[in-house]
Order: sequence, then structure tokens, then C-alpha cells
Amino acid sequence: MLGVVNDGSFVSGIILADILLVDLFGRGYSDAPNDLVFDARLYTTQILLVLCSSPLSWTGTSAFHIIGFSLGGSIAVAFAAYHATMLRSITLVCPGGLIRTSHMRPLDRVLYSSAMIIPEWLRLKLFRASLEPRNGAASADVPGEKEDEDDLAFDDVPIAEDRPHVTVGDVIRWQLGANAGFVRSYLSTLRSALVYRRHDRTWRILADELARRRTADAIPGLTGGKVCLIVAERDVIVVGDECATDAGEILGTEAVETHVLGGGHEIAISRARDVNSIAMEFWNRL
Repeated sequence: MLGVVNDGSFVSGIILADILLVDLFGRGYSDAPNDLVFDARLYTTQILLVLCSSPLSWTGTSAFHIIGFSLGGSIAVAFAAYHATMLRSITLVCPGGLIRTSHMRPLDRVLYSSAMIIPEWLRLKLFRASLEPRNGAASADVPGEKEDEDDLAFDDVPIAEDRPHVTVGDVIRWQLGANAGFVRSYLSTLRSALVYRRHDRTWRILADELARRRTADAIPGLTGGKVCLIVAERDVIVVGDECATDAGEILGTEAVETHVLGGGHEIAISRARDVNSIAMEFWNRL
């Protein structure tokens, strides 16, 4: 999930903003390019295309905020690392990109590898099976870990208050059946270093950009040189304390404002109001 927000002004506690939600290539109703790798370059291009598609002006210096949840978090980091001047702030909610590889099962390592250990058709078939809701994985977002028995499985979380009968699992199931490019695009994304902490070079580039904005002669963009990081206490996909520790190590503790909410990986959905409040308070202090 990825969103960009233009104008962070407040009136009587209400944010006045224009919001764009990005439907990533290969997800929802979006096509999946057949001849491209689903990496940070592709998603950065997509963000720029989305900005250009709006009749409103989204470009310039400190022009908008960017918010990323899960995979969207790592995409937001990749965009911010190379387009920091355009951004007013960055908010990361249970972001991918720093998930420790120790959480990968042996099967995951085989599936996410580019080596021709198994035929590609078989690899895609196995990966599709791992994405199927209720197959014992924590979620169809990043398969591999199991949910705590006391928590609601991510796939069972309703997508919105006004649609309690539609769950995340229903959406994943629909995409598996309706979007022929979903499985291949997802596997390509997992291979491209946007999810696991195999290559954190992009985060280190962002660290340099944030540091440049905490100096006396700070350059424009990413006001204050900080990111807002929101993690969940019982997230088995993006483990909260690990994510906060690793983000502080790479970006610098002075560059990360961390908030911890009760719940699991679904907090961007189940606790959307709290996430929104934290993000807007962060914007208001810039």
C-alpha cells in the first residue's frame, strides 16, 4: 500500500489534503509488464507517472508527503533516497526492506532465487500455492511465518469498516484468479531486494539525505531530516523491535521517530485512525 499526500495544512484538527493511492503494477486492476523486473526503478517510475496523471501540481520542492505500508514502505524509501528534495516527509508503516533473512524458510530461498534450480513454471506454481489464503502462512503478503494463535490472521482482517464482509484474504484470492500477472509480479518483487534485508544500500543513501537535512545549512526536502516509523507489537512479518533497531542502525537513531501500536501486520487497516493521527501529528511538527 502506497500513498502520496499533497498539502499538510490543518484547520480545526482536520487535514486539508489531496491524496493519491497507488495501485502497484501487477496488483488490483493494474497490468503487469511482461518484460521488466519489478524493482525500485519500476515502482519509482510508476510514482512519477501517477503524479503526472493528476490535473493538480505535485512537483516542486517539499511538494508532498509519502506514506508506505509493508511493501509500500520499502518502495517509499527507494523513492525518497533519490527524490528527497520533492518530499516534505516520509512515513513508514510496518515497512518491508529490512526483514531479516533469518526469517526465510529454505523453500523461500529457493523460490526467491534467480538460479535455475527448478523450472520457472514450477517455481511460479509453488509460489502461487504459498500465496493462497489459509495455507498456514502468516499472510499472502510475505509468506513464511505463522501467526500467533491469539491474533487475527492477516488474511482474515476486514479491508474497511464499511466492508466488514470483505477480508484481505478475499482480495488476495480475487487477484490470484483475476490478475494473470499478480503471481509473477510478486515473485519478481521479492527477488529484487525490496522486501528482505539482503541489500540495504538504498536505506543508507536515504540516511545520507536525512543527515544533510539536519545541518545548519539544510537543503530542501524531508524537513527535519527524520522519518516517521510506525510498527506493531505482534507483527510476525515485519518484526517491530527488529525493524526499529535496524532502521535506527542504518538511518541513525536521531533520524527515526518510532511509534509502536498494539496489533499485528494489519495495523494500517485495523488501526487506520491511529496510524493517520500519528502521521498527521508528525507532519504538523515539520
